[in-house]
Amino acid sequence: MVKRGDAKRASRWIKLIVFAGLMVFAAGCGSDSASSPPAASAPQTGPALVVGQASGTVFDAIKSRYGTASGSGNEDPRNYSMIVFDGDNTLPGQLQSNPGVADFINAGKPVVVLNATESHLADGIANYVWAYGDQLPRVSPAVAFVMRRQFHRRASDLVEIDFPLEIAAEPDAQPAPPPPSGSNPTATPPTLINPTPEQLSADTRAWLARLNQTLAASLGDIPPAKGGPGQMVLSFAKVDPIRIAQGTVLNNQPPPAGTAWGPSGTQPPNFSAEFSGTFYTRLYAILRGDSPQNFQHEIIARQYLLVSPPSPLATNLVTSQYAITGSNWNGSWPVYSTLGFNDAFTLATQLIDPSDNNLVLGITENLPQAANGVTTLTTSQSHTETVGLSVTGGIQNGNGLGTVGASWSSSWTWGEASAVSFRDWESSSNVDIPENAAQYNFVAYGGSDLTTANLNDYLLKLPPNSNQITTQLRAPFDYWPPSNRFPTLNQLQKSAMTNQSETVWTTSSGQLIPPDQLQFVSSALVYSGEMLELRGGILFLAPNGVFTGYSRSNFYQVINLNFAAPGLQPPGLRIADQTQVAAPWTLTFGQFSQRRGRPYANVTGTVTLSQPAPNGGARINLSYVIQPRQQMLTLPGNQACQGNTTSFNPGNSVLDNGNPPLSITIPAGQTDASFPLTFQTFNADTYNAQVVAWQARTTIGGDEVLNPQSAWCLTPPNTLP
Repeated sequence: MVKRGDAKRASRWIKLIVFAGLMVFAAGCGSDSASSPPAASAPQTGPALVVGQASGTVFDAIKSRYGTASGSGNEDPRNYSMIVFDGDNTLPGQLQSNPGVADFINAGKPVVVLNATESHLADGIANYVWAYGDQLPRVSPAVAFVMRRQFHRRASDLVEIDFPLEIAAEPDAQPAPPPPSGSNPTATPPTLINPTPEQLSADTRAWLARLNQTLAASLGDIPPAKGGPGQMVLSFAKVDPIRIAQGTVLNNQPPPAGTAWGPSGTQPPNFSAEFSGTFYTRLYAILRGDSPQNFQHEIIARQYLLVSPPSPLATNLVTSQYAITGSNWNGSWPVYSTLGFNDAFTLATQLIDPSDNNLVLGITENLPQAANGVTTLTTSQSHTETVGLSVTGGIQNGNGLGTVGASWSSSWTWGEASAVSFRDWESSSNVDIPENAAQYNFVAYGGSDLTTANLNDYLLKLPPNSNQITTQLRAPFDYWPPSNRFPTLNQLQKSAMTNQSETVWTTSSGQLIPPDQLQFVSSALVYSGEMLELRGGILFLAPNGVFTGYSRSNFYQVINLNFAAPGLQPPGLRIADQTQVAAPWTLTFGQFSQRRGRPYANVTGTVTLSQPAPNGGARINLSYVIQPRQQMLTLPGNQACQGNTTSFNPGNSVLDNGNPPLSITIPAGQTDASFPLTFQTFNADTYNAQVVAWQARTTIGGDEVLNPQSAWCLTPPNTLP
């Protein structure tokens, strides 16, 4: 179990952009339950924009597929398919300061870092995203971050696509899987294998294919959120393509007493096989409630694990056993092995909170729960949450400043993932409340001569010994490859198998996760089975024995969640005591002016600072929501527009034809600045407009304050006859 305090702490803060993990303000009043086309990002047109020098296998593949153009990062993302940095030639600080990172993420175009180290992510990319995953290899050939846009700019999903990993499956002679307990057996980094040049080329093609699949549609069997048109919900998915290298448990083992591997020990076992898998974790972080008394944070995690055994299962003559001095038989005996079948899986999750607070996170849901002999298994539930609506949380047309939007709903729905078929398998689960951890086991249960129970009963002890071999009176199943005699396996043991889990953490009402970095550990164990046949050095009643073995593969992800992200904390949150405070500026408006017979009304807004602006001036962002369906989460509360009670939906274009000012700069030494707005008016219908002047963060009285803001609710008059 990963303990609190082991997590890395981060003092960095998100830069003055509202990064694209936030839901976007969208025009119209679409229903949460309405169907929509699959998620899609911006079209991948144009060459890849390369900042600085780049080289290597992955770069050559990108160049061959897209073409490349050199640039600085200040270019318009619409003209390029992606932006590429080479970590060998780009320092983390250069990555952090390059405007292209934010611009391409906000535009839904991939940000690719070649030869990426942990520092490139933690000190570079992390400044622009609300979550990122730790790097397992010291240097990864490539990693990509992309923001997938939903239809009509509804929900947005930030996805990290890692380069394929090759993992060595470790042989084990202990029963599998371990029973549910308070410990997390999967929280161990895997043993990585460096790819050959040929494999690196193949992995590069697979990684580019995965990147394009991510841009084109939803991934795997876990659908993204079907969110309403804009709520305070942050989404992150980490995708790890994986190759598993499993060797027979006889590799590197001495022969049983009285025998030798080949003539004079010249043929030691050396048999292994490779097969593929994908480990995919999706996280949602939600701010619920509308006041300090009922604010809550919720984190929903879904895991998706797909393992595809070799087809057909890998079978080989491993070696031949030769009788030596001490044997009471002569000659040799062929030793066969068949490996790679699915026998058991363990999924585990753990949320690690900062060690310097008394945060109480409770696991309020974990699926699947224990089920014996099931044919289908419930692995997720649909979610409808009432969430706080942030008027400042969004990116409009890739602009990192203010926003303009219309007709929000306060509910957010996540569709239930499809039920997973687990015929002849069963599950068990365990929740460790003090450690914020959950564990899920899946084991072969029936329809097989080699269930998990049978495999455990006939495990070959390591190192092999003649006593175990000669005292096994008869084989537990029929296995002799030369005559095509194999035991019966159930369908999911020998074909691609999907495992899913869902875990939900919720704080107590009125309690928030501090604006700090949390770590989420998502991990899995794959138990790949083996059957083999060998004989002992002394002939007893059984000349040879059939045994089982397995090797264990660790899949391991550490995801860093930044709860200092503007959308995850209430507006005006003072970090020191987690209370809401007023911004050091005020937003006010004068009276509307209009002319008879003209369907327009003009009004002037003024932002007034509490003290003169510093050198360089003070820039304040401006955001607008037209006819909000629910009261917005903003300050001061008495200037929050009440929820819409009519069906009238004027749309965004009623305000400055859809293009109002999204920021205002107060010159140095001055205390205020004004800006004009023009609203369309109607003969009978009226509507509200929520306007907010805000910054991502500021300092008030020496204390850091997140998302300070001053709001004003406007109601344009009817057209004068």
